[in-house]
Amino acid sequence: MADIKELRILIFDIGGVRLGIDTDTISEIRRADQTDRRGAELFRFDEKFSFREKVVYQSPMAIYIKDEHRKFAILIEHPEDVGLPISIDEIRPMPPLIRFCYADSPFWAAAVKDENIILLVDPYRLVYET
Repeated sequence: MADIKELRILIFDIGGVRLGIDTDTISEIRRADQTDRRGAELFRFDEKFSFREKVVYQSPMAIYIKDEHRKFAILIEHPEDVGLPISIDEIRPMPPLIRFCYADSPFWAAAVKDENIILLVDPYRLVYET
């Protein structure tokens, strides 16, 4: 098995917070108004977490997550970037205090890219543990 040197991340903004999900976990991206026809449960970050700003979706999209047991999608704002390469060296674990206080959080690490912090999201923890 080859060593992973980078992840490809889908980047989006929710309530002024830049978030990223590994594209290997995503099966497809569609307009949010198409989710009902696909029979998927739709999860929203703003229903699970408080944001500093009111979350308003200008161009909502649904990202469908690969899962053998459950068909679900996560509502996001239109992605800023799809497949942004993030070097493993750019990824930092969450600080111990954050990990302790938010043990069930789907945020597993942060990456710094072009002087911007991107919180990395585990979509399975978002759905199954929060």
